[in-house]
Amino acid sequence: MSHRNQKILLGFLALSFLTTHASSSPCSKYQVPYNNSCFEFVRHERTFHTAQSWCERGGGHLVYIQNQKTQEFLEGHTSLDADWWIGLVHNLQPKSDSHEVHAGAVTWLDTSNVSYSRWGSAESSGTGGKCGYIKKQSGYQWARTDNCTQEIFFICEFESGYTIACDNQNATVQCGSGEVVQISDSFYGRQSPHLCVQETAILTTSACKWNDVKEQVAGQCHGLQACQIAIEASLFGEPCPLIGSYLSIRYSCMEGLQLVLPERSLVSENVTITLKWLLTPFTGNLSCIINTGDGDSIDPYQPENVTSSVTHGYSSPGEYTVFVECSTSEWHVTAQGNILVEASSISASGCYSRHESQEEDCAALYGEDVWIQTELNAGMKLSL
Repeated sequence: MSHRNQKILLGFLALSFLTTHASSSPCSKYQVPYNNSCFEFVRHERTFHTAQSWCERGGGHLVYIQNQKTQEFLEGHTSLDADWWIGLVHNLQPKSDSHEVHAGAVTWLDTSNVSYSRWGSAESSGTGGKCGYIKKQSGYQWARTDNCTQEIFFICEFESGYTIACDNQNATVQCGSGEVVQISDSFYGRQSPHLCVQETAILTTSACKWNDVKEQVAGQCHGLQACQIAIEASLFGEPCPLIGSYLSIRYSCMEGLQLVLPERSLVSENVTITLKWLLTPFTGNLSCIINTGDGDSIDPYQPENVTSSVTHGYSSPGEYTVFVECSTSEWHVTAQGNILVEASSISASGCYSRHESQEEDCAALYGEDVWIQTELNAGMKLSL
């Protein structure tokens, strides 16, 4: 039973407000989540390299299509009457007698093999064409072209747990509410000749290498929910001076703090806010700040146990964001949660006794049994 501004006649009433939070998507409003990645279908016409640079500025790349399910997902979000750049290239192979390169096998931009394909019949031989795209009016088949400067639509993929930053950019690593960053791998330099390349650059494999920078990156991100790493030659060196380097980071998000609160409540009702600290054992004192979203805060709040609760009453209806920040000498974790506070009122709508019934005013003889019918005006969703 769900209505706005509900009026419910009550004899005996038990209310149960929903308290389960839907998991929030890490994707922006311009992106579509699928299989631990965020996809952006960009309907601006760009060249292949400009499209790739667009994706790289957000830490991603032109899409890699690794299986039939991903292909079908993309088909559901693209149109048949347009071409779409994807992350397919002819990989570069060094010539035996020089530092120059020539086109080799078709790979994805990171030089990984193409294990699944959707080539049209004219492309199945695997020869010719430097840049890959989904061809219009072909039933979403793939094609290749040497004209990589033509301007068409494109698809970016932003992988969960992976980001890339080109020279003169910052790498951003972000985890969700209550989580902390764990760096699993990072390098600076170049493992692929196709990433972070200017459109007019001369591709070469000469004098290029990469450095393991996991410790340097972890030192800037350890124990944080989000971090930003500036690419500095003084920190990482310059392992690929001719065509530039890029910073590659693979990471995971470890849950460190759980914030539990009801999804809905009523004005002046006590709301229980529960914190559960998961990063144990820890050194130093655990200290938190709780901002209830209505101008009140508990600062500092020092939990006696790893699981603790406080209560708070909201005086006005509205939607509030509860923000919690907890720290030890090693960790710093933040968590957010929303609560909808609704106005409510309970009034008598009728009285019934052995001898009379009345709609509003309740009156009866002393000692006589009276049944009072009440009316509840409450918010949007109730479970009865």
